[in-house]
Amino acid sequence: IFGGHLRSELRVPGQKDSVVLEPYKPLQLDIGASHVNNIVDALKGLTRTENLTGDFGGRSNSAKKQVFIDTLPPVLILHLKRFQYENNLTGTVKIWKKVGYPLELEIPKEVFPPSKRGGFAVKGGLPKYRLTAVVYHHGKSAAGGHYTVDVLRQDSREWVRMDDTVIRRVRPQDVAEGGAEEDPKLLARALEQHKAEQDLQKQRNMYDGLDEEAPIEEKPWNEVNGAATAAKKLAGAATTNGTATPSSTAGKRTPTTARRENVKDNKVAYILLYERIRS
Repeated sequence: IFGGHLRSELRVPGQKDSVVLEPYKPLQLDIGASHVNNIVDALKGLTRTENLTGDFGGRSNSAKKQVFIDTLPPVLILHLKRFQYENNLTGTVKIWKKVGYPLELEIPKEVFPPSKRGGFAVKGGLPKYRLTAVVYHHGKSAAGGHYTVDVLRQDSREWVRMDDTVIRRVRPQDVAEGGAEEDPKLLARALEQHKAEQDLQKQRNMYDGLDEEAPIEEKPWNEVNGAATAAKKLAGAATTNGTATPSSTAGKRTPTTARRENVKDNKVAYILLYERIRS
């Protein structure tokens, strides 16, 4: 369900092309190049021709290698390579730049082998995917930090943000723009209510067994963690393959009751999950 195959082609002058199918799960994308501003750029970068030199068993000591996406899975996991080795002095560093990603992704034709590109017209067009989850990494180190996730509900009606035990609703455009935080006052109220519920549970645990606990009133979804007020219509979703990315990485700071050495002050998208849209 999560895996596909890459097609690796090695072309040596005077010899038959060598083709190897390599499985992937997830699909790792390089984002360090200056021209990569969104995942469509990163996907196209997969097919960049690589010039090689060496002994290839022929009269030429040069070759060209190119990689294409041969097959796609029902659920496509994109792993943005946020960490890269720089040098012996600084070691591994994090790539902080925002990388745009749309709520609905159309896979560009350039990533497929030329022999397969013409066949998409009779199949209803290029493959399309719907964003269903985004995993964010907070912090500077590859060895640690904090993770949060935005998840699309199964009915596709709303997005939910999960930060440890704090769960709240978010707008689709916040997800598409790299997780820009909603109204900080609303989040602060959600955190306060969550803390009050934890304190109440601790008090109940103190008297556990002395008397029957009062039944816990179940709240409807729109009152979970106090994250919603009156029902509101969500704004329109981002357009297919939209590349809009916030021009600045400085967003609204997430209020927290206990700061974890600033690991929550900054976050960037790390893993994207897309579900295939069947035509």
